[in-house]
Amino acid sequence: MDAPTELIIETPVGECKVDTKDLKHFVLDTRKALDEIMGDDPSTLSIANYLEIPPGDLMSNLEEIMAKEFPTTMECFSRYIKLNYEEEEIYNIKFNTAVRTAPSYSDFNLRGTKYTVPFRAIMNLKHKETGEKIVIWFIPFDGQNCDIKIHYSGTYEDSVGKNLWTDFMEFFWKESLLVGQCFYADYTLLDRASFSWDDIIMSAEHKNEISRNILDFFDHIEVFKSHGIKLSRGVILNGPPGTGKTLTCNIIKSQIKDITTIVVTRDHIQEIGDIAQIYKMAQKMAPALIILEDLDTIGGISRANGDHPLLGEFLNALSGIESNKGVATLATTNHADKLDWALIDRPGRFDCRIELGYPNASIRKAIAKKYLKPLPHDDDLDLTYVVRKTEQMSGAYLEELIRLAFQNALAIVDYQADKASITNADLEYATELLLKQRGRTIKDMERNNLVMPALEDDEDEEYYEDFYQ
Repeated sequence: MDAPTELIIETPVGECKVDTKDLKHFVLDTRKALDEIMGDDPSTLSIANYLEIPPGDLMSNLEEIMAKEFPTTMECFSRYIKLNYEEEEIYNIKFNTAVRTAPSYSDFNLRGTKYTVPFRAIMNLKHKETGEKIVIWFIPFDGQNCDIKIHYSGTYEDSVGKNLWTDFMEFFWKESLLVGQCFYADYTLLDRASFSWDDIIMSAEHKNEISRNILDFFDHIEVFKSHGIKLSRGVILNGPPGTGKTLTCNIIKSQIKDITTIVVTRDHIQEIGDIAQIYKMAQKMAPALIILEDLDTIGGISRANGDHPLLGEFLNALSGIESNKGVATLATTNHADKLDWALIDRPGRFDCRIELGYPNASIRKAIAKKYLKPLPHDDDLDLTYVVRKTEQMSGAYLEELIRLAFQNALAIVDYQADKASITNADLEYATELLLKQRGRTIKDMERNNLVMPALEDDEDEEYYEDFYQ
């Protein structure tokens, strides 16, 4: 029986009959016209010729690499290409022409090693296993921002070109130079400066609590795993400015040199999806630590002004469907009271909250001694006056106090450094100067309806009485 040659289409104005032979010719003519239109672009025609397909079968994916991501991403991408593809040709072309020119490359240094990667170039590649051909076009724009256009044949049901970027990202999570390093969420590598617990004056209780929740977590993760204990951790460091939160984070970074550490600031969370992407990165690179600096400054993580999509995304990232095995989160904030209740009162998201309040009398004395130690000073200094006057002041204030005292000592001897020595009078002068400065700050805050946190010094009453005898 002959196949029907008439196609009947129901339309609002009645039936429309189309001869299928005519329809076939229409489709073929349209396809030919599209091929001719695409073929008008010399670069498209050149790529299609290499892939040995009509221009109409040419498919492409576009990926964007931003300038800060460029070095680490391109270094890894170059290794991925060499591992999986044979490079048959690399060239460039003049815009809107078929004229070939030499490709250009970008040089950069990472961790003291120089790397060279394609920057403005077209690469003709053949997959080492399947023999499938693809073309990768590197198109720079606006400095080191770069588009990567991956061309492949649409006739392949499961083309390596179609899945190339997904496969590369799986390679990236395991093999990039970021693994085991410290970096911002935008892939900018950071140096792990050398810090230790000797660099901070902190109570033994706080040191032990921080070590137990972060350092011991990574050191003994296999023990937790073997006993079926949750393999993620969340810690909040709360306290007024200058009480050692940032320094504590630097110490932690120095202690976990082989653990991938991702530092996140408000600049790295601009839109929906950023938080999820950061946690996905940490999950792929686990064991990993995410450091969230000044958590209270990240918009959308409080219900104070109504529900915000970022809050839901953040809650899900911490304890949602995706697994955070091997991922710890260390967040700092000056205002835990401004964070959403579902964040700060939910073990499994943030399991531990450590209060770094103003230092007590004994710690203030130890901090003053620490900053005095490298400076010339009288042997009979009495720090009682300084300690008594600096209640509710942070370590940062004490550092500034000692600096002011030394500056005053220098001014008295006309900045002849070999004659300068900090005296009790210098300390008293610096203390009073700092108290006046802080008094002005408090008045400014009150004028703007702001209140300085009323955090008590963590004093031992018995020691407190003995200290001032």
